[in-house]
Amino acid sequence: SVTSVSEIKLHGELFLLTYCVCTLFAEIFKPHDYSKWPMPPCKMYYPLDPLYDANCPEVTAYVCATNGHTYKNECFLCVDQ
Repeated sequence: SVTSVSEIKLHGELFLLTYCVCTLFAEIFKPHDYSKWPMPPCKMYYPLDPLYDANCPEVTAYVCATNGHTYKNECFLCVDQ
């Protein structure tokens, strides 16, 4: 039997779909070791004079903390600790 071009395309698309679904599930259920993640450089966000408050930039670069909170950027994370 001769395989047609449309059958080859269909098999290729099914393989690609199966591969993507398997990769997605493998990434979702993979255990994450949070201890290997780098800590933010919090020292640079604290003012030299303790009488002044930290002034965080209005930059949106969301940071997810291990306590379940999401912060606008790493400065807000550091100041909240």
